[in-house]
Amino acid sequence: MDKERRKQLVGEYKKIKIMAGVVTITNTKNGKVYVRSVSDLKNIQMRICMALNAGKYMNLALQAEWKEHGADAFRFEVVEEHPAEDMLDVKWEMQKMEKAWLDRLQPYGESGYHKL
Repeated sequence: MDKERRKQLVGEYKKIKIMAGVVTITNTKNGKVYVRSVSDLKNIQMRICMALNAGKYMNLALQAEWKEHGADAFRFEVVEEHPAEDMLDVKWEMQKMEKAWLDRLQPYGESGYHKL
């Protein structure tokens, strides 16, 4: 690849906006919901699925039901997204977004994979 083409591709890559947001993972068998905020939504479903398929996801309840029901029993959805570059403090804003969705969906106990 010549230097000009490389420079062009790097420039195009830098123009891509990184989107932060909140995703939900819903177990379609029992309706339980998992809520997670992420600083980069790109490929988040693939990254989470890889961890779950490897048996190494951080939420043990979700991991157990993933193993029991299989990947086809779960639905991923981006429920909120914002350009990360517009956020003054990405970590704080992600926590705020996640808390709002936890308050809205109440995914605790029999309704979800979170603990109070």
